[in-house]
Amino acid sequence: MKLEDYFHEYDPLRKGSVNASDFQKAFKEAFPDLLTDEQVEEIQSHYLVQGSADCCNWPKFLHDAETGEVLCIGCLK
Repeated sequence: MKLEDYFHEYDPLRKGSVNASDFQKAFKEAFPDLLTDEQVEEIQSHYLVQGSADCCNWPKFLHDAETGEVLCIGCLK
């Protein structure tokens, strides 16, 4: 299964965003036991849609993951 497929499950209309809870679910399904919940939440906060407190831009996350531009966990502080 491709990484984007995990997000498509939570974004059936392919709008390019999912709520933070679904972002975490998709991430944990794709990468079980890779990061703690707190680390995933830190990533989520980086990909929040501007002006939204609960909507994540998963295509931007995928782009950054594919191009090696994913943020460093702990570097945001």
